[in-house]
Amino acid sequence: MCCKDFIGDLVPGGAGGGSAGAKTVYFETDWNANYSNLRIRSIAGTGGHRFPFSIPPDFSNLVEAYIESLPANTFTDQDIDLASEYAGQGENYQTHAETDTASVYSGVGNQWGKLDLSSVLSALSPGDIGGVFVDHNGIGTTVYYGRLVIRYT
Repeated sequence: MCCKDFIGDLVPGGAGGGSAGAKTVYFETDWNANYSNLRIRSIAGTGGHRFPFSIPPDFSNLVEAYIESLPANTFTDQDIDLASEYAGQGENYQTHAETDTASVYSGVGNQWGKLDLSSVLSALSPGDIGGVFVDHNGIGTTVYYGRLVIRYT
């Protein structure tokens, strides 16, 4: 579980309409499986996993936050719960505790997608440390997760 170097967009604004000048930071997961040539976190239809992160000191605004996801099979409108806890140095580790148990998600089998985390990362500040828990509630397929990605200005 390491944090890779920050990189700026290769294309101003980023592919798909990001914010000009946005930076990206990647957090590797502690993988438990290989999928083709990838090291990933495999979560079954009723499993869960925690993904850690830390917010860079030059953070100002969240552009997007997600976990790279690769479903084994297509699924539609399935219940995946998200929960987060994060705080800055000198704060209680649960200063910010957010959950999203209402949203439903869909994915296409064997195609990369993004599990959006913005609903549980609404109060990020520079230097925050924390994690996101992803909990599958009988979604009917395994999803392979890659890195947690945070894009910010």
